[in-house]
Amino acid sequence: RSQDEIHALLLAFSEAGARVIRLKGGDPYVFGRGGEEVAYLSAHGITVHCVPGITAASGICAELGIPLTHRGVATSCRFLTGHARDGGEQELLDSTVAGAAD
Repeated sequence: RSQDEIHALLLAFSEAGARVIRLKGGDPYVFGRGGEEVAYLSAHGITVHCVPGITAASGICAELGIPLTHRGVATSCRFLTGHARDGGEQELLDSTVAGAAD
């Protein structure tokens, strides 16, 4: 389904009085559409409560014992998406993004 269709379903069920649970894998605010869905529903007066998961990037690092940042080695980490919005194309790695990593 498109994101617009998902928004419409979430709103329709909410307005009908249903308690809606939207299950998403990982953290819905890291490359998920959780933020869009919360903003849409909030704009329509629907109260939203989010119970976040753990994004795969930090989950696998923790499982393997590899820190995302390590004192004296890395002061930041960067998450990049492999997908453009609405299936379009965009340059994912440019000099600004690549040059900002430490």
